Amino acid sequence: MKVAIGQFGAPTTVFNSSLYGVLEGLQDKAEVYGVIGGVSGLVSGQMALLKDISQLSWLLETPSAALGAGRYSKNQEVVEETVRQLIKAGIDAFILLGGNGTMGLGAAVSKAARELRYPLNVVGVPKTIDNDIVGIDHAPGFPSAARFVLQAVRDLQIDLEAMVGFEQVRVVEVMGRRCGWLAAASALLPHIGSPGTAVETPAVGERVDGNKADGNKVSWKTVGTHDVSPPPIICMPEQPLDLAALLKKIESRVVDHQNALVVVSEGVLDVHGEPVVQAGQPGSGTAGRNSSSVMLGGIGSVIAAHVREELGFGARYENLGLLQRCWNDCSLASDRRRARQLGQMGARVVLDGQGGVMVGLVRDQVDKDEVADGLEGTLKDGWRDGLSETMVPLDALAGQERRMTEAELRLDVDFVRWLGPLVEMEKMTRYPRLRPRRQSLVSRMVPADETEE
Repeated sequence: MKVAIGQFGAPTTVFNSSLYGVLEGLQDKAEVYGVIGGVSGLVSGQMALLKDISQLSWLLETPSAALGAGRYSKNQEVVEETVRQLIKAGIDAFILLGGNGTMGLGAAVSKAARELRYPLNVVGVPKTIDNDIVGIDHAPGFPSAARFVLQAVRDLQIDLEAMVGFEQVRVVEVMGRRCGWLAAASALLPHIGSPGTAVETPAVGERVDGNKADGNKVSWKTVGTHDVSPPPIICMPEQPLDLAALLKKIESRVVDHQNALVVVSEGVLDVHGEPVVQAGQPGSGTAGRNSSSVMLGGIGSVIAAHVREELGFGARYENLGLLQRCWNDCSLASDRRRARQLGQMGARVVLDGQGGVMVGLVRDQVDKDEVADGLEGTLKDGWRDGLSETMVPLDALAGQERRMTEAELRLDVDFVRWLGPLVEMEKMTRYPRLRPRRQSLVSRMVPADETEE
């Protein structure tokens, strides 16, 4: 059996773990050819026979895309040329590692091969930091990127608290395209250090009085609002941006807390459903056929400018940028493990003679009381965290996008219980708020006249 495997779209910190998993699963069972350079390499016939995994363990710790990736427009010409190259190389199965656009390409290639009556099994293995693939619990790459966002927001918040005499508002822009999953990760800020299964918090952002923090093992409800930072003000594409309402919310937060941290997704939409800011149009690229995606970015700068001009606060704009998908120090071992295991599953599906599907993970339906008791860590079908394997037809994924639902947008206890364990927030260090804790540092304030000689 001849199997071609390619990495498509933007890289992640765990992309190569999925590649390793596929190679591991196909070891000694198939000839494996790597597509060099993503779709552009595929349509130009750039495929190479890959070595056995004995020399490839470095993939498990290395971010990016070892075979080369990149975006490329999916049109009928690309699909037909892809099939021609696969037929020319005598490929029996094609494994695509990528996001929802890649799964759409896989569906189109599978259909084109069927129409030509060429026996080609096409299998997708998911990856994306945007978490916008439907039919699965989450995509590998998202947990590590979400962890990066949460960690960055935590550190930017305490830095802002020290700088309130200079700037009162900080606007942080994150990736995610048309979906708010990465921005929503910052809602976990008050819960850092708490076990995800033990969170007993009202709707995120609600003010609840409580006692002072006792280490890192108490929930926000226990801690209260005086010693733990409130969640950021979060703007997501699923909720049209009302700039006037946002500015009022920022002003109120500064009055209550002396500062306001705003986290905004790059793809935030206006009331007409259009991106508020587009940084650029599709590039020219190889033969003018590269990605048809519009580049998003810059909305954070726009919001910061309005804050300065209309509210008079000092405001700074921070774009977390490409570090969200490549900062390997935030790559989670659990994320790499799932990516690798899904690669292995993709190999099994191919060896079983199946095709036209994407492999993935779904969350078992467990009673919420059991989850609260910490039982979601038990093993089921070899998976931890209450996850099981699934297969989703590629045809069902084409053109689909997993956006946050109305229930998920509430960012409530259920959301924290879902995302908290994925980003391992219980292992993160929670900082106290500087202003309340300053009392433990300062013996007494010295009147100005006492300092005069």
